[in-house]
Amino acid sequence: MLKTSAITHKMTTKSILDLKNLYENGHLNLEPGFQRQSVWTERDRAKLIDSILRNYPLPAIFLYKREENGNLVFDVIDGKQRLESIFKFIGSMRGQFRSRTQLPGTDAIEWVTWSLLKRKGLQH
Repeated sequence: MLKTSAITHKMTTKSILDLKNLYENGHLNLEPGFQRQSVWTERDRAKLIDSILRNYPLPAIFLYKREENGNLVFDVIDGKQRLESIFKFIGSMRGQFRSRTQLPGTDAIEWVTWSLLKRKGLQH
């Protein structure tokens, strides 16, 4: 008979800033060995950013919490492409990213960057 151990899970809500800080401090691993290569196009990334700006619900991101050398590390199980897109947009990853979208409360479609959203108080 196969011996199983209980898998526990905990649902928490983290802001984009929380995830950004985890990534920048080396506590968020986007490249665990089982993860595939990045395949999203810039258009795919722009669509995600547009969804975030419109406050559309997004699928959950799954992380595995483990300890490494006395530090907590979160391996990305599901959501790598979404996290990469967000980090590129806010400038945490090399290569700047922007999205052409309509900001809430405006009629104009414009190029939007994270710094523009911060100035307008629209970042999440």
